Amino acid sequence: MGIGLTRSLGIFVEAFGLLATERENEHLVDAGFTWLVLPNLQLDFSGGLGLNEAASDYFISAGLSYRIPR
Repeated sequence: MGIGLTRSLGIFVEAFGLLATERENEHLVDAGFTWLVLPNLQLDFSGGLGLNEAASDYFISAGLSYRIPR
């Protein structure tokens, strides 16, 4: 779930999981910010928590998304 705060800044919260083949599945939740730097370039920053023993206790992450123009 996400919401725009301004034209270029937003916040989000998400729950997700990782399916494992050799060990227990991981369940996590995180929240963060998105920043639209340019019309086709977005940065995101987040932190989260693991919800079960198989998942990491906590984590931080950053990402970059580029939309390729047609």
